[in-house]
Amino acid sequence: QMIKQNLKMLILTIPGERIMEPNFGVGLNTYLFSNYNENVNSSIKAKILQQVQIYLPAIRIVNVAFENFIDTNSLKVIIQYSIPDVNVNDLLEITI
Repeated sequence: QMIKQNLKMLILTIPGERIMEPNFGVGLNTYLFSNYNENVNSSIKAKILQQVQIYLPAIRIVNVAFENFIDTNSLKVIIQYSIPDVNVNDLLEITI
């Protein structure tokens, strides 16, 4: 549960928001009102993979999927991940 919470915080933290770690975070909320196209999903996925590799190396991202709700201006990110050291597979869903 702690690793899942750490992953959630990494995804939601805006870079520059964490003291002494200016590059920490994906800043998922910052993508919410950008002009939506497929490049946005690719950018979010790349940022998630990069940040997890740097700050949470015990986690292996299996898949990142997106559901867009244009009528309600929301974005759902579904991250399937595993923790090989303890043989755990889990799913994290975040809707902004």
